[in-house]
Amino acid sequence: MKTARHYEHVLRSILALAFWTCLLAVPAAVAQVPADTARIHYNRTASDYAGWVIYTWNGSANPSPSYPGNQGPSASDNFGVSYDVALVAGAPVLNFILTNGASKNCPNDMALTLASGHEIWQLQDDCTIYFAPPELKVGDVTKARAHWLMPGTIAWPDADPADVYRFHYSPDGGITTGQAGVAGGASVPLAVDAAGLNADLRARYPHLAGATALSLRSADLASVPGWLKGQIVVARYRNNQLIDATSLQTAGVLDAFYTFRGRLGAVIGNSSDLKFRLWAPTASYVNLVTYDSPSAPASQTLPMQWSPATGVWSINGNRAWINRKYYKYEVAVYVRATGKVEVNGVTDPYSLGLSVDSQRSLVDALDSDATKPFGREDEFARRRIPGEESINLADYLARR
Repeated sequence: MKTARHYEHVLRSILALAFWTCLLAVPAAVAQVPADTARIHYNRTASDYAGWVIYTWNGSANPSPSYPGNQGPSASDNFGVSYDVALVAGAPVLNFILTNGASKNCPNDMALTLASGHEIWQLQDDCTIYFAPPELKVGDVTKARAHWLMPGTIAWPDADPADVYRFHYSPDGGITTGQAGVAGGASVPLAVDAAGLNADLRARYPHLAGATALSLRSADLASVPGWLKGQIVVARYRNNQLIDATSLQTAGVLDAFYTFRGRLGAVIGNSSDLKFRLWAPTASYVNLVTYDSPSAPASQTLPMQWSPATGVWSINGNRAWINRKYYKYEVAVYVRATGKVEVNGVTDPYSLGLSVDSQRSLVDALDSDATKPFGREDEFARRRIPGEESINLADYLARR
């Protein structure tokens, strides 16, 4: 029969165990930064710190002997890794770069003003110097590290094929990533192709030959043209946790989808027609805005028609506009830098004439007498050079 003393002993053992468990569960305090030392904490979203060193010069008591540096991390903690740099006594600034071979965490030279503090935090691909631990990033949808090469094929360099992948999309933007995962938009699964990119794609994109190849489902391919008009993100997961995300470069898939061999810009036909054409396959809409002069307000705003076969927006104009009307395109397109669809007024990249400072395009006919300088034909006829057909001009610069 168990006595009260026995139960008291058991209770004391349980309380003691709980005490030591709680004590051990508390993270060890971060060591204080030694005097005349700067501590740079660094976080990478995938914890891939191999090869990352710090290069130092001004302010360092032991500046790096050569670029890209050789000082590895001094310690690691829950944030990531940290680098302790001994300082010249009284130094006002420490210059440093976090490097891995030819790669830099930030393209700029970093300058820590030591009067502001000796301990800072750095995030992957972020040039901000934080003086307190920032919220950890997971992925960066403002950058495009993956490549959409064909309608059904995406290449992501340096991505682990053992991870799980999803394709996220939103027509209006708003997709963000963080420790909680991907927020905004919708998504579909991606399959990893164990064989990698096919031989044709490896030949066309040799710099991506070793990238992880991801495939969309056949049922999703019909949605690709619409997805290309909004925000698109690929994300990778490990143990159901988001570990990285990025936007996509789309030159390959756009070339695969849209081919147009006709003339672009303000196209003047042989008869009475005038047509405006703009290749803008990722635009949500395009309007033609016309003006009566370089400084007059808009006279008309006309919606252009989209061709899903060519990616070209077009509209018919009035031949009376030739050499008289100015115009711009109003283009609605997703902008990765702002994370939303922006509407921009732009001149025609195929303009034959522009107003002062290239503010507006001119509906220009170069073979029209109205656009030729006075006496041009007579001057050319008078100055003909014998054998001029065989002359090659390597460079020509006209000034006025």
